[in-house]
Amino acid sequence: MGLILIPLLLVIFIFYMVCFVKFILLIVSKQILLKQCLLGCLLSILIYTSIIFYFILNQSIYAFEPIFLVITFMFIIPGVFVCIFFLVSINKTNNIFNILLASILFSGILSVSTFSLIFDYLEKMKIIDYYY
Repeated sequence: MGLILIPLLLVIFIFYMVCFVKFILLIVSKQILLKQCLLGCLLSILIYTSIIFYFILNQSIYAFEPIFLVITFMFIIPGVFVCIFFLVSINKTNNIFNILLASILFSGILSVSTFSLIFDYLEKMKIIDYYY
């Protein structure tokens, strides 16, 4: 699994850095609003809590399943939409692009800072059980 996971994490890290640079450029040019940033943060929190509730309801999960689901739902799917909205770049999609960009950035901060804490706690309290 490491042969799949390490290149995937590397690609996600590079994509995250590109999104970070684009976000900084939007802030400097004052094209992103605080409301869009807050909606992106809220979207990230909703996706993250729904992933955690999925695992709590499932109770028995594969060892690498949390990593792949977090990467897929918090980075890859919003990343595809960001790329589409960046290529289309119509004024109506500008708000969605900014919200998804903020969501990806906050998802990175949220998942890196809380991923191991939450899943270690859930495993310690016997709420979820990993199988290998």
